[in-house]
Amino acid sequence: MLIRSLLFACTALLIAIVTVNTSVVGQDKVERRDRKSEKAIIISGKITEESPAGFKISVGGAKDTVIPAADVLRVYYDDMPIALKQTYYGLFLKDETEKDPAKLLKEYQDFYAKASLSADVKVPVKRYLDYRIAMLKVAAAADTDEAKGDARRALETFALTHKIGWEVPFINRALAKMQLDRQDYEGALKTLNDLVNNATVPEEIRQEADLLMIEAMFQAGKIDAVKAKIEKAIADTKTSESQKSRFKIYLVGLESQSPEAKLEDTIKKLDAVIAQAADPGTKALAYNVMGDVYALKNMPRDAMWSYLWVDVVYSQDKAEHLKALTKLYNYFEKEKDAEKMQLYKEKIARMK
Repeated sequence: MLIRSLLFACTALLIAIVTVNTSVVGQDKVERRDRKSEKAIIISGKITEESPAGFKISVGGAKDTVIPAADVLRVYYDDMPIALKQTYYGLFLKDETEKDPAKLLKEYQDFYAKASLSADVKVPVKRYLDYRIAMLKVAAAADTDEAKGDARRALETFALTHKIGWEVPFINRALAKMQLDRQDYEGALKTLNDLVNNATVPEEIRQEADLLMIEAMFQAGKIDAVKAKIEKAIADTKTSESQKSRFKIYLVGLESQSPEAKLEDTIKKLDAVIAQAADPGTKALAYNVMGDVYALKNMPRDAMWSYLWVDVVYSQDKAEHLKALTKLYNYFEKEKDAEKMQLYKEKIARMK
């Protein structure tokens, strides 16, 4: 009698486990950002189409629900071998709660090693795993050349391997930002230009890429082209006020190169921006542009003090900080100050 009761209890427990598992697994799931509440919600159904524009998912036989790529957070593809399904779903859930990207990266890499051995794992699943691993490498990258280089190569490999899929614009955006951080402005321009000219990429992501091109063009010294682009962006109602503030700083820097421009007027404009700006990144940009203006006027020591403000006080924006460090290293190299050169060489190495 006792044995029969135990068997009954075990059977009931097994049925309960199977019921729970099939109720949560059994369908594709797309976690999306709800724009009104800014909360994450999960849409369950059958994915019928995906592209750089986003997803179409059939929910309960009704008309397909469209999910823009810009709103997608995570994806669970149900079409995979049962032996892998539960592990994958557990990883999908853990992706929300695990705050350490290095730990999550290891779990994704372990799962990818198992999934890659199965011929039944479809291309969308493998592409998504490639995407999560690449993005987690970016998030987990320590301040070392090796870690950042590994993350960058993962992004480059994905960009070369996968030309379709909702992940494409996000990989390219992350790659462009890493290229900007490394001062690879020509590489960033190519990556951003590909994004801007890809008609399947959502408009808001293309617009963001178009605005990032201004930064790359300014740093690459493409004066005429960047001036026209800045003026167009400032006139565009879609450009945010914070972006317009940055672009106006670039314009001040560009206008200072005119033979008619007066140094004192340029410095006054930049001082006014610094006084009014609340964002440290905007202040850092203004000080860097001020340093460039002084350098063009053959006033290297004044330029050095401007860059030093970024290094010592307004170093929160990594891209601007790296620019200032590089300019300071160049200054002390010309001054033949070996001690300061070594200091800034080490600082730059930690940043890259």
